[in-house]
Amino acid sequence: MDEKRKYKETVEFNSSVDRNKLSVVKSNKLVEAKYKLTLNEQRLILLMVSMIKPEDEDFKNIRIRIQDLKEILDLQRKDLYEEVPEITKRLMSRVLEIKDIEEKRLLQISWLSSAEYLFGEGVVELSFDPKLKPYLLKLKEAFTIYNLQSVIKLRSSYAIRFYELLKQYEKIGSRKFKLNELKDILGIGKKEYKLYGDFKRRVILPAQKELKEKTDIYFEFEEIKKGRKVVELIFYIYKNPDFKEIKEKEKEKGKENNQLALDNINKDLFDDIKKYTNLSEEKIIDIFQNYDESFIERTFDYTLKLYNQKKIENLTGFFLSGLKDNYFKLSPYEEEKIKKKKEAEEQDKLSLELERELYDLNKEYREETGNKVIDYFEKLSLEEQEKLKKEFENFIKKNVFWEREFLKKGFNSELIKPKFRGYLLNKFREKINFDYKNIIDFLEKKKFDFGKFNRVKNKYKRDLAYNLAILLYWKEKMEKLNIPDDLLLPYHLEKLDLDSTIEDIVVNYLYENLSVEEKEKLLNEAKKLVDNSLLGEHKKEAVKFNIKQILKNRFKL
Repeated sequence: MDEKRKYKETVEFNSSVDRNKLSVVKSNKLVEAKYKLTLNEQRLILLMVSMIKPEDEDFKNIRIRIQDLKEILDLQRKDLYEEVPEITKRLMSRVLEIKDIEEKRLLQISWLSSAEYLFGEGVVELSFDPKLKPYLLKLKEAFTIYNLQSVIKLRSSYAIRFYELLKQYEKIGSRKFKLNELKDILGIGKKEYKLYGDFKRRVILPAQKELKEKTDIYFEFEEIKKGRKVVELIFYIYKNPDFKEIKEKEKEKGKENNQLALDNINKDLFDDIKKYTNLSEEKIIDIFQNYDESFIERTFDYTLKLYNQKKIENLTGFFLSGLKDNYFKLSPYEEEKIKKKKEAEEQDKLSLELERELYDLNKEYREETGNKVIDYFEKLSLEEQEKLKKEFENFIKKNVFWEREFLKKGFNSELIKPKFRGYLLNKFREKINFDYKNIIDFLEKKKFDFGKFNRVKNKYKRDLAYNLAILLYWKEKMEKLNIPDDLLLPYHLEKLDLDSTIEDIVVNYLYENLSVEEKEKLLNEAKKLVDNSLLGEHKKEAVKFNIKQILKNRFKL
């Protein structure tokens, strides 16, 4: 070996190794770092990461045969000794940014510190930048593990990034991103995919399709809007039941993951528990994943002490009971911490189950109501249909965005279609024969478990559950005020600003049902509250606002 490279140990990639046995382990901070790589650059980095051993104290030089890279990176050109150096040269210029909010620091760094080609041997020797050590070596907590083979075959660098970001939250089951935050993590510049529709079509949907076809997880996503603009995305993460390779090798991968877990927990304590109890490795690993390590150690030491003093006979049973029933008393702070953590985990799990169920039911409600409205519309005469379309055109001209969208694509626009259905639903809700009055009535007919809804505490309720709480509140108010609750028919659980929307509907209904004399009296009362300095439109708006506030106070809304 060259004298210059003697200071650093070298590991060589073995092309005969089963890649199903290679795992990628990354710090969560590295998973969430801001960077953008080409597909081949991403594959090369993942291959290098998979060659790091849990016991490694330092980075080693990684030697890979250039001929092996041809197969791994799926290179097509014949002049490999020109193409591979181009890849590594570009890779060395790629900057990734790792933010550490807790430590108030931002690290800007290259992936590689060097790439050396030994053409006489037909290999390239690669080295990670030393400052990446905290994110790739001796990881004890907050890391993401997955099988290399799960991603090396993906054909899009964005699909790989989505896989990592969602795999990190697989156990939780969902992950929310602000749209700008997600673009930033993916390294998408401000001038790229300015329109959300382009970002969805070119980035999200291809990644969704590829993960479903090739990996052990897949996702559905929900768009959260502010006004008409998508500002956040919720990704719901599912195990892929169609992924046959995962099913066939589940036992083998389970053993590999157990080994990875073993490499990242207190080995001495693990060995002692295994030595003195009859627990399996899987059960001991499960204990480490569910209890604080210091609590496990104290409970085990206490159990072993009693056993050696011959005060107990069943060491294993006493140890497990001690963990469950807290024989070795925790401090009030530790007990409260564990209690809160357990409650939060249970609430998060229940909240996620609830949100998924509501998402499916909400989707069914929208489709069913929309289909009935369109069926009704299509049974009208062509003359009536044209008249309604003209009315709708005048209606959307009040908003510049909708008018521009309509002028571009007309009624074929995927944005205009639901808008038109909503318009028709408001117009014909009393004429169409629905089996339900509103989405709450729909949920009751679908045997939705409102008990589960009530078991989720308010601070853990997510978007759809939060909107359901709003609808239930207003439905009760409307019943007390004898307001027909079929006014809620057009509104569903994804509706933004639902609270203020229904409030306006209720206030308008109450106002319209006043007598002429009552309206006149209310108007005079509202005018008296207006600042005399206001003129024109400002004065009119102030009067409208005052009328609304008076009615809200009068009816205790």
